[in-house]
Amino acid sequence: MRNSKLYRVFSTLRGDSYKKLSKLPPAVVIEESEDWAKEARTALKHSRCIRSYVILKPSTSKPVWKLTYTLKNSIYVQDKLTTGASNSLLTHYPPFSSTVYKLLEEGGAIKLYSSSLDEFGMGSLGLFGNKGIVRNPHSPRRVCGGSSSGSAYLISKKLVDFAIGTDTGGSARTPASYNSIYGFKPSYGAVSREGILPLTTLLDTPAVLSNSVDIISRVFSVISAPDLYDMTTWKTKKIEYRKCAIEPYRELQKPLRFALQKGVKVRFLVLKEVMDYPQRSLSQQESQIRKSFLNLVSRLKCTPDCEILTDSIEWPPILLAELVYKIIAYSELVTHYLSLNSILVPWDKEQERRVKLQNREKRGSEYIKRLKVESSYIDKAAEVRARFGDEVKIRHLIGYFFLYRSNYEKIYLQARKIVTLYFEKMSQILSRGGILLAPATNNIAPLIESSSTDYVTDIAQSILLLANFAGTPSISIPWLHFKVRKSLETVYIGLHLTCKSREDRYLLSAVSYLERNKLL
Repeated sequence: MRNSKLYRVFSTLRGDSYKKLSKLPPAVVIEESEDWAKEARTALKHSRCIRSYVILKPSTSKPVWKLTYTLKNSIYVQDKLTTGASNSLLTHYPPFSSTVYKLLEEGGAIKLYSSSLDEFGMGSLGLFGNKGIVRNPHSPRRVCGGSSSGSAYLISKKLVDFAIGTDTGGSARTPASYNSIYGFKPSYGAVSREGILPLTTLLDTPAVLSNSVDIISRVFSVISAPDLYDMTTWKTKKIEYRKCAIEPYRELQKPLRFALQKGVKVRFLVLKEVMDYPQRSLSQQESQIRKSFLNLVSRLKCTPDCEILTDSIEWPPILLAELVYKIIAYSELVTHYLSLNSILVPWDKEQERRVKLQNREKRGSEYIKRLKVESSYIDKAAEVRARFGDEVKIRHLIGYFFLYRSNYEKIYLQARKIVTLYFEKMSQILSRGGILLAPATNNIAPLIESSSTDYVTDIAQSILLLANFAGTPSISIPWLHFKVRKSLETVYIGLHLTCKSREDRYLLSAVSYLERNKLL
């Protein structure tokens, strides 16, 4: 019988990975060099043997050593093109690297690509990047999901061991669900956001995508660290997340152990709103998803080591979450991207090279990076902002409306108050130690031609947003797959799990427990 772990490892390392690189759609990666594919193949070839050993026998001191990864192109790498998939930043070369990248480099991980995204992270479909549409690798007629679309594509194709994306309202968990991979959003403050293009400061969180919860836990052990440059990070010692087994909650006042203790049950939580939703006719796939979820809950009830709790959000209504999110996100993105006015243009790479040549023989000299100051503010700002994509322009206009005069108090501040109510309610529900279960998405990935960004009430999307509002750790894991009758293509749905803030290790342990006991 084939060893499943060995097979998973070598399936990511075998020769066809090199062939996949040559067939990689241009929309998936954002690279300045034309030889990026050749460089990636060389790195894979040189690390192939050692990586197989590292994945099976990871080092305790360097858990990500020699693992390959991709960075979302909104995460800074010094002097490397970072556009955020926007034509307005085609000459943007950051003068410093993000904290996440530095930690991974120190840990010995190998960066292969810079992955595409929806422009500035504004989108949940993978349709709005300046490189083009990122299609679902399992069903090219369907969306890949976003905004971390390029990251999800590369993980799904097993071209990297893990990917670093971001998650503001499901940006990593939604594509993870559509592509049958793992998408992990840590607790707010667990990972530094220094050096990452912002979308919504209140909600932004770096995220990890992979084909294995073990690799996610190893990556998280490396990137979860205090950072003096990000005051929202936890001021605690680094925690080891790699040992994924169920452990009791801190409220039990027992020593943390990496084993399921006698008498300590794994608590799972289900919301009444999920069980009762929706009050309308369902499509075939929606009916199957609902039936499978109810079967999962019943199966967990019959498991001796599990306990099922039921609760309800009640107020504010859970289906209000997406509207509240749009008000907050669209308003905050306006304040972030007002800086793109071309008065201060990012350091130009050619100019940097000229200055370096002039100062090469000067010992101990520091290269002063000069900023070009333009005289006409209105003209230059209009020129830069005209390069925004249509989706970004629409969101800016709506955001301006939410902040315009009295709307700031009547709309934006009221939305912030509702976020506080959601935070308090989620904290109350999760305080009993339950892990909230729900489908990661209500339906399969939509067809590209019929996809829409219109406002709709979606219970699954609302639960993804609640995790961002409350700053809780959450993860989408592979769960269901369907065959679409007409095309015979396979499509996927993930299972979403959320638990109390700062209990990331417990959440990863719960995933490991479900898989080890074949409860999914």
